[in-house]
Amino acid sequence: MELPLVVGITGASGAIYGIRMLEVLRHSGIPAHLIVSRSAVQTLSEEIDMPVDKARALADVVYPNNDLGAAVSSGSFKTRGMIVIPCSIRTVSDVAYGHTDTLVSRAADVTLKERRREAFQLDAALADQRELDDQNARLFDRAHPFEGLTP
Repeated sequence: MELPLVVGITGASGAIYGIRMLEVLRHSGIPAHLIVSRSAVQTLSEEIDMPVDKARALADVVYPNNDLGAAVSSGSFKTRGMIVIPCSIRTVSDVAYGHTDTLVSRAADVTLKERRREAFQLDAALADQRELDDQNARLFDRAHPFEGLTP
């Protein structure tokens, strides 16, 4: 059985990237465990006119962002890693400085602690990016080739 990839979608601009990631994982046969922040629900609606239920349907397992007891919040739950895409500056800061009051930030913290691969797609403050880089996170900046496209 394939290990899942945890996908966090937060409220930053670029919601289409999270949707495309879920589509690629599904096509590749890699299980996706999804966490969607409250702000991402609004961003999905405003940017790509997509109800959150449609995004959730692309994942194999969905967790509420306030479920700090979810399987992905534990290092004993094996995954192939995590990607937060798009990643809001708040989430970058939360992860960089250990604020784990949401499941996205808690799962990212666990992923880094366990030294699993972590990818953040973001436009963020350089200091927070450096902090995450020092913690072995993989950081990717984004361009908007999908902007204006509806899935």
